[in-house]
Amino acid sequence: MKDILGALASALCICHCLFTPLLVALGATGLLVDSLTTEWFHLVLFIPILLLLMISLPKAHCQHKSPAPLGMAVVGITLLILSLFSHDELELIFSLGGGTSLIVAHLLNRHLLNKVRQLQPYHSASNRAC
Repeated sequence: MKDILGALASALCICHCLFTPLLVALGATGLLVDSLTTEWFHLVLFIPILLLLMISLPKAHCQHKSPAPLGMAVVGITLLILSLFSHDELELIFSLGGGTSLIVAHLLNRHLLNKVRQLQPYHSASNRAC
């Protein structure tokens, strides 16, 4: 469930990055559009994304042992951090790349966990420890 929420939060980030500039370009105004373009809104999106990664991936890595989800997550978080300090097209590129990397990381993590659970339906306590 944490991976689904993480993937959805990352998808929300991508939607924000795509649709906010579109709304501004179409001349939309108002409190909603103004709040979507502020820096604090980026942090409001970033913090849950980071927390879901920290809750989900390390624990799952102990079970499936694959470095791929963690690697994708590091790339994604790095790109999102870079986007916080970038502007215009570069910000969009970093945000889209970071959000996509995080979606892939969460979905791959979920896939690998399901695969482990299918192969070993009854984990002992010693197998769960990292």
